[in-house]
Amino acid sequence: MKQYITATVLILLLMTSCSVGSAIRSGARTVYKTAVDERSLKHILNDKKLTALLMEKILADDITMVLDASAKCYYGYPFIVGQCDTLEEAERLVTIARQVTGKPPVPYILKKGDERFCTITDDLRITTELNARLVSDSAVFSTNVYVKSVQCHAVLLGVVGSDKAVQAAEYHARHTPGVKKVRSFLLSTGSGRSWEAVLDTIAEMAMKDDDELITDDQPEAPALQPPDQAPIEEAPPAP
Repeated sequence: MKQYITATVLILLLMTSCSVGSAIRSGARTVYKTAVDERSLKHILNDKKLTALLMEKILADDITMVLDASAKCYYGYPFIVGQCDTLEEAERLVTIARQVTGKPPVPYILKKGDERFCTITDDLRITTELNARLVSDSAVFSTNVYVKSVQCHAVLLGVVGSDKAVQAAEYHARHTPGVKKVRSFLLSTGSGRSWEAVLDTIAEMAMKDDDELITDDQPEAPALQPPDQAPIEEAPPAP
């Protein structure tokens, strides 16, 4: 492990013109994020590169540059969260994501609604408070989880190491004041779960019809619970 950390720091030092102290801090952050993220370092770096390229393309496009949309990549698959005025805008986001990554995107795109029911300030408050809740819960590595509130819908993205962490994050999302709906795209490697199983889960998320790209604000079906497990709302997860 020590050799791995040393090699990482040296590579970062050689690739940049920053100071030794800056390189060490940067290397330490990379190693830490790798330690708490269930993806390999190779996957993390590739996903980071794809995410940056995807956001660059979105911001440079005449149609999508003005949209409230965020993109994150996990295992090369693009996840898009945001809101649009028209189906054309949503389809353009999906097209760009597919062109950049070569994989079917996983969209959660809402049609812009009336700000009387949820304002930008509301979304910012929800995002901030939910992030604070995740940080304070030892069952969740909050650095793994990306949070975005859209029209007071709490959307969760990320890769965590257990189903317990997924349930804890979703619990906090449901119990953050002001949240109207929770949509979780969290992936769990689980105990003994193969990478193929995780990728299969992402592929299933990507199987959406075009008319579902802009999601109506409809009640969400209750999540199924294992027979031997109480519903998650009954009690907070153990720390």
